[in-house]
Amino acid sequence: MAPERLELPGTLEESVWALAYASCGDSSVAAQVQEVFARAAAEGGFAALFRRWWQEKTLAGLPREAVVAPWATAVHQAIADRLEEWGLLGEEPLLLPCPGCGTVLTSRPPRFARTCGRCKPYTPTAQANPAGSRVMFSAGFYPAGSYGPRRGQSVLCAHPECLTFFLATSGQQRYCEEHRADRKAATRARKDHREPKHERVRFYPPGDDPIQISVRDRGGDERQFVVTNGGYKPRDEDELLELLRYVSLEFLSMHWAH
Repeated sequence: MAPERLELPGTLEESVWALAYASCGDSSVAAQVQEVFARAAAEGGFAALFRRWWQEKTLAGLPREAVVAPWATAVHQAIADRLEEWGLLGEEPLLLPCPGCGTVLTSRPPRFARTCGRCKPYTPTAQANPAGSRVMFSAGFYPAGSYGPRRGQSVLCAHPECLTFFLATSGQQRYCEEHRADRKAATRARKDHREPKHERVRFYPPGDDPIQISVRDRGGDERQFVVTNGGYKPRDEDELLELLRYVSLEFLSMHWAH
């Protein structure tokens, strides 16, 4: 099923000006490009000139892994539609961002495909991660691809020396990106640190005043505790997770206990 067409930020002529300005940062050049586009329907030489500028200055220089902004993708697709309507797409391959995922494809004549043909709408299938937070969902910027929808949970890396949260999109993910590739390092670290992670860290308030914190554990029970400048050691992982969130907000500082 073809992805829905993205809406233009204005009229096509205005959008051509915006695309040109985004590409060069010069309003006078953008106005010239807009004028060339306006004259392309009546004069074939201007059509060829515009097509060359459009392809070379906005798409040809992008890295292979680049994802085009959705508004720009809408403009590129609309330009292709208008040139096709005028019978001015030409006979050379055309670079176009896919409306399904935003990656740039090489569209070849005579058909001039408008989609990459590889992206598929996102369908979450993974089970919830037992070590994660509540399930979160982002609609993304495209129906598919690296900037498409995502469902996941915030999970604390299982490496004994890591306090990094990462977005887990699978019930089996346990390690952050840094430690995912080297499980043996995690095993070695676990031999060096037999105590649970929460017993090896201490938390401190930013000043002399104590901070009272409330946490709801995974069983649903709520408890309160106080962090003083003498340092606080979490009683379990539920407290550790809550305290790390306070650290991320700069309400607390944290140090490993030696």
